[in-house]
Amino acid sequence: MPPAKPEPDSLEHLRIERRSYIIGTLVVWAVILATMLIVFASMEPQVFAQPHAQTFSEALKRAGSLNPLTPQQQLLLEIINLVGAVALFFLNWRFSFLIRRPRWAFVSNRADMRLPPLRWLWWVILALVSMFYFFYLVPQLILTWVLAHLGSVEIRERQSYPPPPQL
Repeated sequence: MPPAKPEPDSLEHLRIERRSYIIGTLVVWAVILATMLIVFASMEPQVFAQPHAQTFSEALKRAGSLNPLTPQQQLLLEIINLVGAVALFFLNWRFSFLIRRPRWAFVSNRADMRLPPLRWLWWVILALVSMFYFFYLVPQLILTWVLAHLGSVEIRERQSYPPPPQL
């Protein structure tokens, strides 16, 4: 018996989830960046107190002459970074779980296994990409694009299921 065609509501729900995933990722980046900027501005107010008519080289020279951050200030910035990483990890994991992609992380080849062992590899990949999103933005951008694309593929595949048999 061929799989039943999914209901239109589930396809619309998946479209909404895909859009929410993309917007959610962008919102997390924006919130974390704004939070870090605000916290850094409160730690080093002299950085933003200079006149606007200065050159880039003057700004870099002034930034180089600042006192180093204290361990408590560095810890606060790292905690903000970690909160962003956790948020991105769960956004990435939740969306990949909803679309069950990549298949090797969600579908086991053996009937006696409920979860494939490669799921751990997928979690490690998501964790690493999420942990270093602030320093290496490109991998997170690529992962977001890949998951959004896989979501589109999943929507197309679910639309093309054959109709259920008429009884």
